[in-house]
Amino acid sequence: MRVYLDNEPVSIATPTLAAALAAVRESAEKNGRVVVEVLRDGQPVPQHLLEQPTDAEEPESEVRCATADPRSLVAESMRHAAGELAASRPVHTRAAEAIQTGRLEAAMPLLSETMTIWSQVYRVVVDGAALTGIGLGSEVGGRPLSQSVQDLAGRLAELKRALTAQDWSGLADSIGYDLPEQASHWELLLHTLSDRIAAGR
Repeated sequence: MRVYLDNEPVSIATPTLAAALAAVRESAEKNGRVVVEVLRDGQPVPQHLLEQPTDAEEPESEVRCATADPRSLVAESMRHAAGELAASRPVHTRAAEAIQTGRLEAAMPLLSETMTIWSQVYRVVVDGAALTGIGLGSEVGGRPLSQSVQDLAGRLAELKRALTAQDWSGLADSIGYDLPEQASHWELLLHTLSDRIAAGR
């Protein structure tokens, strides 16, 4: 198996995907970088194999990996999340209106899209803070980051509760009022964090 990290060859003990990924991740970490792309024979390696790579020997395979600076990666991910959040405002409104008028079949895809976006926002902040060493006690947007994270986790939990309980009135209020109010705070928070990380602060 031929293994390359940023076009540089990497030695491995056995020709397996597990050995290749372990070697490239170790090398990337030593250089303060993170692996962002893994191709096997020119094709992206599926997520389940990245998480649990096989020990099957593949002597004829070629694995090429690319890395990125974690701070740049996190900063860009946060900017992207802020853009997705801004673009989702009409989706919040349509979902709330559909729920309020009893059009639940129309509301469900919009609700799913909304929850996916907010879950991504939550994860990019929590994971990004861990990856870049930003403490959750840091003040961002006038309050500790941990408080913003806890508030969002609580609102997402309430959203799921209302959905499970078929509390349509509560669900419409969460989607139509609570989350849009949060959106302004989180867009600012994401941009502030992104700028701070990109500047190395």
